[in-house]
Amino acid sequence: MPAWIVLLVALGTIYLVIQPSSQAYERYLELHRPRWFNFESKVTWIWLGLYICFYFSARLALESRGSWTLFFSYLALVVLAQGVNWLVCTTRSPRNGVVLGAVAWLWALILLSAVAPVSAAAAGLLVPYLLWGPVAIIGLLQISKLNPAIRRSRQD
Repeated sequence: MPAWIVLLVALGTIYLVIQPSSQAYERYLELHRPRWFNFESKVTWIWLGLYICFYFSARLALESRGSWTLFFSYLALVVLAQGVNWLVCTTRSPRNGVVLGAVAWLWALILLSAVAPVSAAAAGLLVPYLLWGPVAIIGLLQISKLNPAIRRSRQD
């Protein structure tokens, strides 16, 4: 089986496995959001674009240097990035998502520095996630502030 198919199947499987339940997602949607975070309907498309960037970045990097370390580094990035959504929806705690989101962002930065010498194009395809990550983290921080009852109920 060609490596690009293995990569595509692995990324797709991770995406499908690390999904919050529809009930958990509905509870997340009930949380108050900052006014500027009014593009919820576009977030799915943003993530689709990011996953496409992840895939092509990984493919370019792996074609330049076929390395299992790089392969698993990309898979780890997808697990971390997708895990933010799952964690926030499942625990209904945006603060948990902030922590995991920061870890995912740092991992993407480390991956970019590892990939840049191998393929400038692969590194460039990680930049959209590095731009989106802080927006998502700031959004989650503000969602947490707008929903103080969640923090109080978790401290009891």
